[in-house]
Amino acid sequence: MSWKEELNPAQMEAVLTLDGPVLVLAGAGTGKTKTIVSRLAQLVASGIPASSILLLTFSRKAAREMILRASMIGNKKCSEVQGGTFHSFCNGVLRKFAPVLDISSGFTILDESDCLDVFQFLRNEKNFGKTKSRFPSNETLVSIHSEIQNTGKPLSSILEKDYPLFLQKANDISQILEDYKSYKKEQSLLDYDDLLYFTRELLTNHPGVRNALSEKYRFIMVDEFQDTNKIQAHIACLLASEHSNLMVVGDDAQCIYTFRGLTVRGILDFPKIFPNTKTIFLEKNYRSTPSILNLANEVLKNFSEKYDKYLFTDNENGPLPQVLQFEDELEEAEGISKILLQKREEGIPFQKMCVLFRAGWNSNQLELVLAKRNIPFVKFGGKKFIETAHIKDLLSLLKLLVNPLDSVSWIRTLKLIPGIGNAKANSILDKIRKSSGSFEVLSEENGTTIDKYISPLYHLYQKYKETHSEVKKDGF
Repeated sequence: MSWKEELNPAQMEAVLTLDGPVLVLAGAGTGKTKTIVSRLAQLVASGIPASSILLLTFSRKAAREMILRASMIGNKKCSEVQGGTFHSFCNGVLRKFAPVLDISSGFTILDESDCLDVFQFLRNEKNFGKTKSRFPSNETLVSIHSEIQNTGKPLSSILEKDYPLFLQKANDISQILEDYKSYKKEQSLLDYDDLLYFTRELLTNHPGVRNALSEKYRFIMVDEFQDTNKIQAHIACLLASEHSNLMVVGDDAQCIYTFRGLTVRGILDFPKIFPNTKTIFLEKNYRSTPSILNLANEVLKNFSEKYDKYLFTDNENGPLPQVLQFEDELEEAEGISKILLQKREEGIPFQKMCVLFRAGWNSNQLELVLAKRNIPFVKFGGKKFIETAHIKDLLSLLKLLVNPLDSVSWIRTLKLIPGIGNAKANSILDKIRKSSGSFEVLSEENGTTIDKYISPLYHLYQKYKETHSEVKKDGF
């Protein structure tokens, strides 16, 4: 059986609709990924160069897997499709066109933890929050900045709606946000929101660049479109400005995020942005039983803003879903553990069971009860590998080799050295700043008690410079 014969009529319609704007409303379990993979294969089979196809997904891993699957069922040239997240795509675009925006192409990217460190540094330097009246936490400042960047709303309206407690601190908050912006500019730093913000600025204000990218990527596909924010949706539309060959895939009923400016409006308003949009509904479910889908359909009826769709399946019926109520978290955890043990007695292995939570911290009580009852479990979620302290320590050192102006990485790296605390780290950092990010300053620490730690750092930089120079000379 060929891959096309495995598609149902709605999936086939989505796969064969290649030109123009397309909205694919894919309910849960309706074969969304298979449809995207098949469409990639169909595009390449139709003679469209794979390098002119752009796939934007929620993770780079998801993009790699989709492209690999398309290569396996279709032409191996599918591997040349460019795929990734909005942030990774924007990172690549800004590296190439940074001079147009007066940004250094060697910029360092700040993750959320780095942003918190920068705000803490600015608070200490400018004495923000030292008065008796409350001042926003670093986490709140990051959230406010992110909302401004992603929604374009003024600070005043954000404070009034979400943080009325800090309205009287509006001037100070505005000042620290400006300081944050200047700090990043001076040290060639961009946070994740900046990647999106500056890419949109580039596409909006520089038609030559916009047209070049639109010509390069003649066919664009966006997965999980319901989880894109306003600025991401705008970027996708700008990229399709020359041809309108934009397919977005998502489900308004699965829009569960509200941070970083995310709303369901993007997927609801897509047909308004492209009036000739073709809308395709994927409603046949391959994952669930009719009893589960009946419950889902009843819940969906109550949505105030939605696309009308009805999930169905050919699967056999199963037991009705149950709603259980408990007095508190401990009773809930005990109740869940009893159900798990009962199911195991019925012959279902623990590996076939799962418990879902809205947030990772909601599992704390259950983890304790499972451990007490000797029920083995694996927890997915929490910190990512690159967010763990020891990996961030290593990355800070590598970032400095590329961008010696990165004060956040300097402080983190220097404080790893025995004998260096905040005062000494800031003293060395001050010298580095005055020397425009020169590692030569480290050589001046010879003879001090920390020389044995500073010296290897300085020599590592020298080695990096030599290697980097040879690589550039060879043209790689």
